[in-house]
Amino acid sequence: MTLSDYIWDVLDQAVTTVAEVTWIYERDVAKHELSSDLKLRVRTIVQDCQSALDATATRVKNAYLTKSGRSPYYPFSIDAQKFNGKMEAELRGLLAKEPDIAKAFERHQPYQPGKKELGYLKKLARVNKHQDFSPQYRKTTRQLHVPAGARMTNDGKIIVIPDDLIINIHGPADMTISPVAEGATARILVGWNFINPDVDVLLTLIALTRLTREAVQDIRHVAAV
Repeated sequence: MTLSDYIWDVLDQAVTTVAEVTWIYERDVAKHELSSDLKLRVRTIVQDCQSALDATATRVKNAYLTKSGRSPYYPFSIDAQKFNGKMEAELRGLLAKEPDIAKAFERHQPYQPGKKELGYLKKLARVNKHQDFSPQYRKTTRQLHVPAGARMTNDGKIIVIPDDLIINIHGPADMTISPVAEGATARILVGWNFINPDVDVLLTLIALTRLTREAVQDIRHVAAV
């Protein structure tokens, strides 16, 4: 395995594009306007991640299964009970022939802890490839920070907060919030969310890039491809 190949080049490009998206994202949030610069880079990151995973599946197929027929897609499953079926649909025979490689694929599924963002990839990639840019909207959240030791009143009783408490309140940008405890501070968080799935654009792209690289590294290491 060499780092100077297509898959790693694509992932390196995704990392670079995420860095570009970060400052463009902050600029667009401040301007209250979603620019084409951001949309184009979102499209690039999503497609690069999907391409790297699909190419990894293809290399495994060519190394361990028949090289004829269509190139497989990465076998994604949001349900652990359906994973084997997804594997057979894309990489028929791998479960029986190379169970260790199949387990590597299974380690990088949306139902695994800390990997839920992988479940958004297929949907985002399909929209950007076949329709238009992923629909997004501007989201405003007011956040209250209540420091540890602060006193709050609840049903006439005084409660001492043992640890720092963060309260997110969604509503109109001009909504007012009454103080809930002495020393509490409020701030306004503004960001862009995808419409479907309804998740933060920047945090999702960062997670997708990281999780994709981890999956590719693990699977290619186990399969030696």
